[in-house]
Amino acid sequence: MNGDPVRARDERGRVVAGAVSASPGGGFRFELPPGAYRITEDMFGVSARVRVRAGETVTVKLTVPSV
Repeated sequence: MNGDPVRARDERGRVVAGAVSASPGGGFRFELPPGAYRITEDMFGVSARVRVRAGETVTVKLTVPSV
């Protein structure tokens, strides 16, 4: 498998960014303007809420269930 789809949604639920996680580590990167977001791994529905501030790097760890 090449990776899982990951999306960033704004506070209204609109998708503002998308990526495919990189195997084998599952990393992904978004460049987002300041604001609040929900980052969701689409295959298993795992998500996390984050707040991005100007000039800040935010690390998000999503743990998907073992299959």
